[in-house]
Amino acid sequence: MAKVILDIPAFDVRLAAGDPELVNIIAKNVGAINMFSFASKYCTYHNVEVYHRDDYSIFDGIVKESLPNYVDGLSKHKLDVWRSEYNYVAFNECIGGLLDEYNIHIPFRRRKFDHFLWYANR
Repeated sequence: MAKVILDIPAFDVRLAAGDPELVNIIAKNVGAINMFSFASKYCTYHNVEVYHRDDYSIFDGIVKESLPNYVDGLSKHKLDVWRSEYNYVAFNECIGGLLDEYNIHIPFRRRKFDHFLWYANR
């Protein structure tokens, strides 16, 4: 996995800029295994801890199970499609749209929303 990340051209520059395509690149490059969850977590933590930014949203089982309860018209199936098609942009925009809809504009809002989903739904 480290080699995959190290081989991505301009990885740190792109991560600092919040390039969502990095999640897809990491998730796709481990052979037959879809690493979408790992890739979203890695980019999130790296982006927050190193660059003090909040450009990425975590995709994992808790999010998949609980997010449809907060987004009208979103289903677990749709989340599975985004994951299987490596469509991190749509997923990340969904989270951003939800936060915008409720006028949540606090520092590290994506991370705080992820924490909320974890604590409220596990």
